[in-house]
Order: sequence, then structure tokens, then C-alpha cells
Amino acid sequence: MPQAPVIRHELGAEVVEVQANDRGISAGAHCTVEPYLNGGMREFLAVPLDHIHTSSRLTFDQLVLVEPLSIGAHAVMRSGLAAGDHVLVIGAGPIGTAVTQLASAAGARVRVIETTPYRRALVERLGVEALVEADDRLADVVIDATGNIASMAQSFSRARFGGRIVWVG
Repeated sequence: MPQAPVIRHELGAEVVEVQANDRGISAGAHCTVEPYLNGGMREFLAVPLDHIHTSSRLTFDQLVLVEPLSIGAHAVMRSGLAAGDHVLVIGAGPIGTAVTQLASAAGARVRVIETTPYRRALVERLGVEALVEADDRLADVVIDATGNIASMAQSFSRARFGGRIVWVG
């Protein structure tokens, strides 16, 4: 059972008790837990062994980022974006920020729509244009990381003809 010091379902945890296994997981190991298992606010959480990924190098704070970074990476890969593409990311929470950084690293020209001031400020510190609301520019790729159905529906009006839309969250 990992002890989960971080809330929600993004977990950086320590294994405190584990049955004998062939995966090399032992008590005291630092790990992250695959997403879709809620309960991170509990002091202890029982997790199937195949959902535990250990690391001897990452801190708990770094392990917490494995989930949003992997989801962001998956979204960028699914989008098929290429260097030079105009990408609009909607939402700058942990996953949207991961998408923003990964798309920028791939050479895309990224803009972000985010209504929360501190999240816009973070995106701007990353050197990315942050908007409060959509403008008239259409994007080659729109990645909506809000999980909000109304926002997701508006994605269609933000992509150019033949553009691509990825919904995350």
C-alpha cells in the first residue's frame, strides 16, 4: 500500500507494505500510481501492483507530475502536430500546461486560452501568448484540456478547415 502525500489522483507515494512480487516493488520504494485511481487524500491506499511505477531518482513532487505530463504527451502525439503548426491550447491547468510546453518543444507556434489570471501568468512566463478568450485566428491544431463540454464544442469553430482537434480531460 503506498502512502500518498499528495491529494487527488496524481500521486507521488511511498510503498509501505507490499506482497511478494516479481516486479521488484518493495516497501520504502518511491512511486507514482497510474491515473484513474482516486483516493490520494487518504493516508493509505491499496493499489494493484500493475498500477505502481517506482523510481529511485524522482522526488515525490516530481512523481506527481508523471500523470499530467504523460497525458499531455499523449495529446500532443495524437494531434500529429508538426514544427511550425499553429496550435491553440484551451486550458492551462497541469495537463494544458504540459501540452503547451511539449507542443512548443516540438516547434509549434502555441497560443493558450485561459480565464484564470495566475495560470495565464504562468503560460506567459513560459514565453507563450495567453488569451482570456478566443480571437479570430484559427489554428492547425486545437487541444482542449478543460474537460468542459461547452468549451470542447467550441473547438470546432477554432480550428481551420482541415485542422485537427484533440480533447483531453
